Amino acid sequence: MNYIFAKNVSKYFSGKPILTKISFSSNAEIVALLGPNGSGKTTLLKILGGLFPPDEGDVYICGHSVKHDYKYVRSIVSIAFPGGWIGLKFYKSVLENLIFYGKVYGLEKTEILSRAKELIELMDLSDFQNKCIAELSDGLRQRTCLAIALMIKTPVLLIDDPTIHLDPLFVLKFCQLVRKECDLNKRCIVIATHNPFIARIIADKILLLKYGRAVYYGNVKDFLSKFKLQTFEAIIEDKPKLKEIEDKLKVVSYAMLLNQKPIKYYVKITGYLYDEKVDILRENLGKIVKEKIRPSNLEEIYSYVMKYV
Repeated sequence: MNYIFAKNVSKYFSGKPILTKISFSSNAEIVALLGPNGSGKTTLLKILGGLFPPDEGDVYICGHSVKHDYKYVRSIVSIAFPGGWIGLKFYKSVLENLIFYGKVYGLEKTEILSRAKELIELMDLSDFQNKCIAELSDGLRQRTCLAIALMIKTPVLLIDDPTIHLDPLFVLKFCQLVRKECDLNKRCIVIATHNPFIARIIADKILLLKYGRAVYYGNVKDFLSKFKLQTFEAIIEDKPKLKEIEDKLKVVSYAMLLNQKPIKYYVKITGYLYDEKVDILRENLGKIVKEKIRPSNLEEIYSYVMKYV
């Protein structure tokens, strides 16, 4: 039995399609729900968590329908929407919030305090555990939301945009924590993000959404193999005309000024770069100081897919 089995899930708001025929299945693994803003990620998470039903199709969580057994589904799914600090008790401390939700989740008294203390340490909240949520920064509130979602070890954990407000070092620590949580407790963890870096360092599989439709679902390695793109990197001395290059060659590009005197630019161009295209690139970039061509990484492929696929 799959932890998550979604079949032809569609959702409409005011007659407008938000999700269209989304199908995928997942077990004890980390799935990155990847896509730009407005692609339907949060809507899909809410359906997976039983917060509202799909208009078409259905989702089964450990064999239970979100349409017909949503109350039970909610009991076996933990959901974190940390960006808006939903559910935080602003005039309770960090520790009091965790204890409160431990009671809500029905944990034993002895387990509540030990689990709360463990998560406070893991989330680097020890110095703030007795402070009210209202006194905390956005990032610390976000960490508290994530700790609450981890209080109960449900089979399925859904997290929406976990890295907003978090500093880069803690993002890496959070990813390690989620990886451990998945492997140690055999949980299915779905993380909605528009950041492909998160998908690259933590995900077993990717569900890529664009305009509410699934562009790709599968493991990261197969994603890289499916889109065999190359990236051309160069240091050049002339200001690059990237819009013209993109229009002509169907590529995605990026440029950054490195030096004012002498003027040097760093450029990065990703696409299907067969020899003829590379020759055209060289002609259009002017004087090239240094260049190399390499296989594209996940972030670069993601940018290309979002623009052209």
